[in-house]
Amino acid sequence: MKNISSLLFLALLLCPGLLLAADESVLQAEAGAVVKTYVSKLKGALKTAMSEGGPVLAIETCSLQAPAFAEQVGHSSGWQVGRTSLRTRNPDNRPDTWEKAGLEEFERLHRQGVPASKLVRSAIVENKTGRSFRFLKAIPTGGLCLSCHGEKITPQVQRALEKIYPEDRATGYLKGDLRGAFTLSKPLD
Repeated sequence: MKNISSLLFLALLLCPGLLLAADESVLQAEAGAVVKTYVSKLKGALKTAMSEGGPVLAIETCSLQAPAFAEQVGHSSGWQVGRTSLRTRNPDNRPDTWEKAGLEEFERLHRQGVPASKLVRSAIVENKTGRSFRFLKAIPTGGLCLSCHGEKITPQVQRALEKIYPEDRATGYLKGDLRGAFTLSKPLD
């Protein structure tokens, strides 16, 4: 056992990239679990709102609950959690440079036939505040989404969107389209 530990330690000293790759793999898995938790909370709230009051209540629920869930999940996990898109509904969710590059890559891959559900990007990024692990997971447009994000939106839903999101650009999608991405970040320093 001592020989195996010594060999592993020596391998990590001689090949520091092995440790980095292992760390990134762990961070990717952790980020994926955080996204699942966030999606579960948000989807549950939206399904309830849809069954109780239809798409208009779902719009209101999403505008209030999505940021609250992101903060709640982020606080409990140590990750910064959010959503972004090239066509945002909420201007607070505009992509930063790294997210925009990832979303553009996702768009290119999706046009080539890669399903939106398979699109993930991650990296260790260094900026003036230090290193952080960034994670982007595509949001495919599901059936539940079409009432508020689809091509055919009722006048009642359109009025609700204009009231809550006057700068909305997140409509016109079809089922399976790439709508945006969940974006996560975790400081490493």
